[in-house]
Amino acid sequence: MLPWDWLQTHSEILWATGVASAVVMLCGIAVVPWIVLRLPRDYFLPPRRHPVTPERFPLSVGLPLLVAKNFLGVVLILAGLAMLVLPGQGLLTIILGLALTNFPGKFALQRRLVGHPSVLNSLNWLRRLFGRAPFIAPDTRGKKS
Repeated sequence: MLPWDWLQTHSEILWATGVASAVVMLCGIAVVPWIVLRLPRDYFLPPRRHPVTPERFPLSVGLPLLVAKNFLGVVLILAGLAMLVLPGQGLLTIILGLALTNFPGKFALQRRLVGHPSVLNSLNWLRRLFGRAPFIAPDTRGKKS
């Protein structure tokens, strides 16, 4: 089967993929900046961050919140990975997904990503665009997190 024939016989898959990509892009354009603008400018400074755990809430509230937060984080990470090749804000979406998930070494990874000049410049450009103070760059040289 020639590639053109495959495309014609599977056009519904291509349309669904295109529509899904557009929806994810529009959601990313709305949600990612909303969250980036609400983070404090020193969010990436502390060397360690304590994750939200179910012990802070009654088990009947904390556990579903933790599961929902981590599920949303994984969805955003996967969407961000897709947006690296599809339209959308891939790196920002991945960082947001990482912020929502709980796993060992998460904050060190976030600090390393945000410590990259192009990522930090993108985040700070967005914050300046909306009149917010820029993030303070984390010092990731030689520090264990």
